[in-house]
Amino acid sequence: MDARAALDVAFSDGLKVRGRAARGAARVALAVHASRTVDPAPFLLRDPSLAADAIEALGDEGRRDLALQVALWAATGGAEHAVPRDGAFADAVGGFERARRWAEEGGEASPLWIRDVPREATLREAFAHRLALLGQAGGEGGGPLAAAALETLLSESPRPSTFSTILRAAALAASARVVERTLEGLSLIGPGPLAQGPRDPLQRLRDALEVERERAKGALIVDVLASRAARADASNAMLVAHLAARAHSEGHKAQSERALSAARRALEGGGRAPRAPLAALMFVEQGLGVSGAADPLGLPAESRPSAAELVEGACEACRALRSAKPAVVTMRLFDPEDATVAASEKDAAHLLKELVREGAQAAVEPCELESLQALLARVRRIGLRLPWEVFLRALIADGAAAVAARHPNTAAWALALDASGPGLSGFERAKMRGRAACEFLRALEVKAVPRPLADLYFAPALREAASGPGEG
Repeated sequence: MDARAALDVAFSDGLKVRGRAARGAARVALAVHASRTVDPAPFLLRDPSLAADAIEALGDEGRRDLALQVALWAATGGAEHAVPRDGAFADAVGGFERARRWAEEGGEASPLWIRDVPREATLREAFAHRLALLGQAGGEGGGPLAAAALETLLSESPRPSTFSTILRAAALAASARVVERTLEGLSLIGPGPLAQGPRDPLQRLRDALEVERERAKGALIVDVLASRAARADASNAMLVAHLAARAHSEGHKAQSERALSAARRALEGGGRAPRAPLAALMFVEQGLGVSGAADPLGLPAESRPSAAELVEGACEACRALRSAKPAVVTMRLFDPEDATVAASEKDAAHLLKELVREGAQAAVEPCELESLQALLARVRRIGLRLPWEVFLRALIADGAAAVAARHPNTAAWALALDASGPGLSGFERAKMRGRAACEFLRALEVKAVPRPLADLYFAPALREAASGPGEG
């Protein structure tokens, strides 16, 4: 499997549907998936009107965010005919080109292009995500584009859904000046309704960015870890756990385990411990092989975290350990053959979406093909309603396609095809295989770039299906 073969799959399997209407919908889906790649030229050479037709159809359906995503993708390759004539989009595409030139010139001048960034949140985020992707494709030279993505997101109050992008862009920028500017921008934002004490996502973002500022100034991981562990409390215990996992991976085992002990004491010493951070800490200890590490799923019912808290903890641990294994283990909560909670199908689907997405992404770097296979087996065994199962299978196919491209691995590509195979309609199979082909191409284009030292999981509102311990 190579880039040419992936492109063939996108235009063959990705459009293998019957009927004019179905083919039109499949072309739109293919354009949306393709717009997550870096270079539009191979796609537009095959189908010159692919982007323009998709932009029009998405605009008619009210999906202006996806329409702009496709427009920015097409404009990256200089396909002016694919840029919509709509005034707002024309301004946004022009502003995007000016943002790229600003980055190419080093990002030192005042970012006057900001006035052309769309004010609507979803459009602004599409603008920023495209800049961040181009920054990743540039590898270590992508810092100025990452800085442009940060300028975009901070031009208005960012939503928590963008906090992970902000943190990763700051890590890619690798500049104390850029991180400082980001912190200054965030200082203007009030706590808002999402402040949750030790789980306040905005404060956690600021804490993680302060770590990136220290790294940009040359601080060593062991020194950063020691300073945070010395003042560990409930609000920064997860930050300490992330740093401990990173230090452990760099050979600092003793310092890592001391820091984890400090974080545990901080969580357990103030009365009722916040259970999501405690679960995350336990998963990290398990993953690092710490002696005496407890299994959060095996705690007594009266003290066990709820399903939502366990899912949040597992997602944190996937990012800290850069491994899908905590997600695989936690999925047994919903497995009919090993279920330990009672949750409605809707609640289970919401929690599983988080687990599968974080697990599939975490499996790519270490080439954890067995973990992806286990995720797929669990999804099939759980037996959610087909629309939900299809979405989960697509996330797994994305991860498998990325593994196939990065390592390379033919078995991983076979898994991506398997995920998009049995039980699906012809239309869903076509969409998923076109998407997997695009993810393969994206993984070839995007470089391995510096990740945040504390790559925190900014949890969405994980709804509790029940309030009692061990339920959810």
